[in-house]
Amino acid sequence: MAFSVRIEVLKFPSKASMLWLEPNWWNPEDLKRDSRFEYSNETGSYSDYTACLSKAEFLALLNRYRPAVEKLPNDDKRSRAELVILDNVLELIDEKYDMIKVTAYEWESGHG
Repeated sequence: MAFSVRIEVLKFPSKASMLWLEPNWWNPEDLKRDSRFEYSNETGSYSDYTACLSKAEFLALLNRYRPAVEKLPNDDKRSRAELVILDNVLELIDEKYDMIKVTAYEWESGHG
């Protein structure tokens, strides 16, 4: 089994998803060890580790992983675009009403 990271920003009160990204430059194993991430098993067969973070907590994680993108070749446009999107969405978040949900989720990779 393998793990990936999903970032979701929910707009309240509607709970509409304002953003949904799966950046491959975030480290799911690192997040699983973070005490803010709680184990869940929503599907009944795969493990997830989820945290609802404040804007400041999310920014700290984003800044932790930012160097991973900055070290990538210039032609990795997807990762660079994701970083710009995440920086921009932080400007739109209202901490009183919006939620930032980060999940390290397990998926069937075929690699045992």
